[in-house]
Amino acid sequence: MKNISHYVFGIIGGLIGGIIASIPWILLYIYGNMMFSLLAVFIAMGALIGYKLFKGKVDKKLPLIITILSLISVSIVTLVIIPLLLLSKNDLVVSFENLEWLYQNSEFASAIMRDYIISLVFTLLGISGVTSQLKRGEDPKLFPQNNAVRQEASEQTSNIKEAFQKLNAMSKENAVPKESILGALSGEENSSATFRTLCTQKIIRKYKKNYYFDEKSERSVLRRFILIYFGIMKWIILIFIILLIPILFL
Repeated sequence: MKNISHYVFGIIGGLIGGIIASIPWILLYIYGNMMFSLLAVFIAMGALIGYKLFKGKVDKKLPLIITILSLISVSIVTLVIIPLLLLSKNDLVVSFENLEWLYQNSEFASAIMRDYIISLVFTLLGISGVTSQLKRGEDPKLFPQNNAVRQEASEQTSNIKEAFQKLNAMSKENAVPKESILGALSGEENSSATFRTLCTQKIIRKYKKNYYFDEKSERSVLRRFILIYFGIMKWIILIFIILLIPILFL
C-alpha cells in the first residue's frame, strides 16, 4: 500500500504540475487569440516537477507515467478548461451543460479538435525530450543536448563561470557588464553564443543591465523552469494588458 500511495501522490502532483505549466498557453489562447502550441512542450516538464514535488516514486515506470500525465493534462486543458474559459469570456454561465452545448456546434467542435491535435503534437515533442533523458538516467533539462554537445557546453559553462568568479559577479549586488565577461573570455571560442544560451536558461541572470552567475540555477532544474515559466508569464500578462487597455477606454 505504501508503494501505491507514492505513485498516487506523485500522479496527483504531476497532473497539477502539467496543468499549471499550461497557464501561459491558456492565457494566450483565451485573451491573446493565439494558438501558441509551442508552449505545450512545457507540460511534460511541469508534470515531472509536480510528480517529484509530491514525492512520487522514481523508477522505470516514470517515463510512462509522465507520458500519460502529460497527455491527460493537455486533453483536460484543451477540451475542458479552455472551452469553459471561453464561455466565461463571452459572459455565458460556466457549466458542463453549456460545455456540452458548445460541442454541439460543429464549427466550434471542429476548431477545438484541430487545436487539440496540434497541441498533442507539441506535447509529444516535449514528452519525448523529457522521457528520453529519464530513460538514460539523466536529470531532464529544458534544453536537451547530445553527449558531445553537452560535454562541450559543460566546458564552456565552466569557463564562463570562472570568468564570473574572477570578477566576483556571483550575485546581483556584484553584477557586471556583459562586455567585462566577454573581455575576460576573449580567447574562448563561441563565448558569446554560450553566454546567450546561459542567459536563456537563467543560469546567467540580468540585473539593472548588468549580469551575474546564478549558482542556484546552475544546480536546480526546478529553479530554471520556474524562472523561465514566470519570464514567459510576464510577457503574456503584458500582452494581456495591452489588449485590455483599448477595451477599457472605448
